[in-house]
Amino acid sequence: MVIDNKVVLITGASSGIGEALLKEFTNYRCSFILISRNQEKLKQIMQELNYPQEKFLILPFDLTQYKDLPTVVQEIIKRFPKIDIIIHNAGVTQRSFAKETTIQTTEKIFALDFFSPVYLTQLLLPYMNEPGNITVISSVAGKLGSPLRSSYAAAKHALHGYFDSLRAELHKENKKIQVLIVCPGFVKTNISINALRGDGSPHNKLDEGIQRGLEPRYVAKKIINAIQNEKEEIVVAGL
Repeated sequence: MVIDNKVVLITGASSGIGEALLKEFTNYRCSFILISRNQEKLKQIMQELNYPQEKFLILPFDLTQYKDLPTVVQEIIKRFPKIDIIIHNAGVTQRSFAKETTIQTTEKIFALDFFSPVYLTQLLLPYMNEPGNITVISSVAGKLGSPLRSSYAAAKHALHGYFDSLRAELHKENKKIQVLIVCPGFVKTNISINALRGDGSPHNKLDEGIQRGLEPRYVAKKIINAIQNEKEEIVVAGL
């Protein structure tokens, strides 16, 4: 897939993998729809990039409130009637035993990690160009559960089931829209700091594995390469 001059939507673009993807995509002269709660950080990134400001549409929005996404989508299509690439990057992880994790915390994780990308995809599919791409940032936890990650792993497993099925349906309909699922291992981001404890409070710690993780820019390059080569799934992890 040629990605030059495409319209790219990225959720969670204000930090981590999302920020790194934004910076990499600027090398291809793309236009951007950026959805994040942190509007000020996005504006700061835009200024640092020295990139044409008219190529950005910033939409401050809390994706846990996914039922309000139709209003957001209306704002998107007013500015960009057609979209080429959707990257579902926003997410939250967990640091608590299953028995100590409230159902409210599990619901919050699923709202951001599963329901928001599913609903946003449903709403935007009619406005996607062909060829197009939907990229879902999952996790190695989407393939294999581990302690202290029960609800997070469950949400990521659900992503695989949904988007694998969607890919098959699009293929059956002869739609030229690729679906890529990305499974990162440890990446140097704030993911563990923002992780939820069982009661929903923030973990507020940078885990050792995250400290030793891959650089977000390296992961972003791998993702863009996978989009260009129309891959269905990649694992990006260190030793």
